[in-house]
Amino acid sequence: MQHASEHTYINTTVPGPNQDLDAASKMAISDEEPYTKLSTRSAHVNQYEEISLEMRNENYYDVEVYDTEESKRCGLHGHYRIVLTDTTILLIDSRLGSVAYSWPLNTIRRFGVDPNNIFFMEARRRAPSGEGMFRFKANNPRDIHDRALERCKKIVINYTACKHENKSVRYQE
Repeated sequence: MQHASEHTYINTTVPGPNQDLDAASKMAISDEEPYTKLSTRSAHVNQYEEISLEMRNENYYDVEVYDTEESKRCGLHGHYRIVLTDTTILLIDSRLGSVAYSWPLNTIRRFGVDPNNIFFMEARRRAPSGEGMFRFKANNPRDIHDRALERCKKIVINYTACKHENKSVRYQE
């Protein structure tokens, strides 16, 4: 179990067809760019259905965005709700109920809880928000961290199982 001041560095990417599976399955420290993004369901068709389901399952957290250079650049300030889906961290505008930002897990370089009990995540340059550090005040930052880590592990486990069963995996370029 990690202490509150430790950070999770996790490789949530999956290798391309001709790359080594071990690189993705080790959940190792990684600052490398994603190999190939694993295709997910059509984002817009099922997004609201998935958000609704996750909110019913209590996989959401009320947060306040801390001002950082990146949050200012993205126009983020004030109160939001983080919703964790199987493959994405969504930031929902509390006032409008709409998705402000969506970070696929494989576009997040690292995330954790700092010594001040603040949940943070560092987005890779290919993330929808661009590269940068985002910090969120929450009542239960450790729970956000643990559930996000659970989902990252599931991605790698599912990919590994699929690869071993010789099922086809769809990739997007």
